[in-house]
Amino acid sequence: APAGGGRPALGVKPDYNFAGEGLMVEDLTPGGAAEAAGIKPGDLILKLGGEEVESVQGYMQVLQNLTPGQEIEVTLKREGKETKIKVKVGTRAGG
Repeated sequence: APAGGGRPALGVKPDYNFAGEGLMVEDLTPGGAAEAAGIKPGDLILKLGGEEVESVQGYMQVLQNLTPGQEIEVTLKREGKETKIKVKVGTRAGG
């Protein structure tokens, strides 16, 4: 684990009821990396740093391989349009 502790996090709360491909953002952690980058509730995350996100579980797996402080490109769908947003990976303490 990187010095200073904390695991990589983007600060999104997934919509666990969403059954389609990708990760539907239900809510954001205030002050989190996703909020800072301009990701909004209702956005559908399709890729993290070029890795396909197929589900909440897939998102968690990709996230584990990221490094806090690393800048990645997030591909998401908002109002039917695909958008790419640069996000600096944050951390979450413990757990």
